[in-house]
Amino acid sequence: MLSELRFDIGKGYRVYYKDLTNIVLIIVAGSDKNDQKRVIKQADKYFKDFIERNSK
Repeated sequence: MLSELRFDIGKGYRVYYKDLTNIVLIIVAGSDKNDQKRVIKQADKYFKDFIERNSK
């Protein structure tokens, strides 16, 4: 599951990240509340792609 950082600036922007024990992976897929669900799905795809590319 991805975690969320919220910035209370303007619309209240969000950045998604994953804590991988010894590193924090920041996923560049920010959003505001209006498109949050869509962007979370996209960020999750980016994370799964990262894991797949780096597990070989």
